[in-house]
Amino acid sequence: MERYHWIFCPICENKTRMKIREDTDKVMERITERNFEMMSGKYQKEQLEIEARLREVTETLNESYEKSQGIRDFLSLIRNYQGLKELDATVVNALIDKILVSEREKSADGTVKQEIKIYYKFIGFFGELHITPTKRRTALPAKHCTVCGVEYVSGSGVSKFCPKCREKVRKAQGIETKRRSRERKRQLY
Repeated sequence: MERYHWIFCPICENKTRMKIREDTDKVMERITERNFEMMSGKYQKEQLEIEARLREVTETLNESYEKSQGIRDFLSLIRNYQGLKELDATVVNALIDKILVSEREKSADGTVKQEIKIYYKFIGFFGELHITPTKRRTALPAKHCTVCGVEYVSGSGVSKFCPKCREKVRKAQGIETKRRSRERKRQLY
């Protein structure tokens, strides 16, 4: 009965898929150089494939470990802020690594779309924020200009003048401020 032995990998010292007979010396005398080169090429190709796969698995394992460690660190950090009522700068700096805000994109219907990505410490980008955009100017009620009485949609809650009158009023206020300043200077001398 012929006995076979596994061929072991010289790098990782695991068994390959090939066996070799015990009487290899006798076989080597019978095997042709061409056949030996074919078998040797097959082994080398298999070895390269195994090494490449080993690198892939090692990289995946390292990435997985880093992610799980990051999640553990983030969870231990977030436990300190359990039951938080207000978000302040200290909390934001402790939990968030960076915030990326993209350019605003206006669509034909007047809505504005803007992408915001939040990168948390230890875990990175977690997911997209889904904020429904609103038309800011239509959210505020219409006002009447105190100068001309025209109805307009305000850009803020404190405006008193329509866009046409606003420039005239600001100019007049600037002139009045300069006049008062000159008057004060005259009184001092």
